[in-house]
Amino acid sequence: MSNTITYKELSAFHPGYYVEEVIDDLGISQEEFAARLGTTPKTVSKLVNAQCNLTDDLARKLSSMMGTSIELWINLQKQYDIKIQEIQQAKEIESQIPILNKIDYSYFVREADLPDTADKEERIRNLCKYLRVADLNYLAEPDLIADLGGEKIVIETRNSINSRAWLQTAINIAQDIDAQPYNAKILKNKLLEIRDLADKKPKSVLSKIQEILSACGVVFVLLPHLKYSDIDGAVKWLNNDKAVVAFSDKKLDDGTFWLTLFKNIKHVLQKKTKTVFLDMPSACFDERIQKFEKEAKEFAERNLASIGYDKLTK
Repeated sequence: MSNTITYKELSAFHPGYYVEEVIDDLGISQEEFAARLGTTPKTVSKLVNAQCNLTDDLARKLSSMMGTSIELWINLQKQYDIKIQEIQQAKEIESQIPILNKIDYSYFVREADLPDTADKEERIRNLCKYLRVADLNYLAEPDLIADLGGEKIVIETRNSINSRAWLQTAINIAQDIDAQPYNAKILKNKLLEIRDLADKKPKSVLSKIQEILSACGVVFVLLPHLKYSDIDGAVKWLNNDKAVVAFSDKKLDDGTFWLTLFKNIKHVLQKKTKTVFLDMPSACFDERIQKFEKEAKEFAERNLASIGYDKLTK
């Protein structure tokens, strides 16, 4: 095993590399060096070949034998360990490039104020930090944010990656918005006030909707559509006192805006804090989700019946 590892411009030198140099400079065998050091030839061989770490005991003995500090030898091991991790990270970043290529980075420059850079490594680092993942590949994992697969939604990886990226963006924005602690009673009392807005264009009353919901502990987030994202909206609890209702701006021109809004209000009232409710055209929900969706749809239709909800969807 080599005591030197190189990847691109990174190099990691195992302490055994320097021990081997000392042995060569002394012009003695590993066996004699082991005897002088007070250890076994096998230990020296493993150290020189980077098959074991430099122990504190060996660092102390090398310090005495070479007239150097203990810290020098211990730091050689620490520096090697750090370089190995940097090399591993560089390899992992390179493995994320195919995922990066599936994401419209310019969207996050506009909506999340990420640095505008053409460097792919920087883009990956920026997205990982913003999307709160250690690796962009994790955006394709079924258990991340919303279990798309668990809801029997068959979508290609590109779409699932961007769907989760859009949803995390909505979550990030909502976390920075202040709202009153969630109060179901106040929310129910506000239903009539919200319904009275339904005969208006959604764009003209967005700020009012946000104001009303905020007073109930619900943050309403409107985000531009992210290319290749299948999510048009979502409901997610950030904690027991704060929920987010997120809409894609596609919904503003969609006749189902008000129906979807009231469905999502019902999902908030259901208060399933561990469940993410998704508005996805291609969704095929499991039985548990179907039950909640049915309740929400009936709730929305009932609340909008007096103003003709069927007309709002045309």
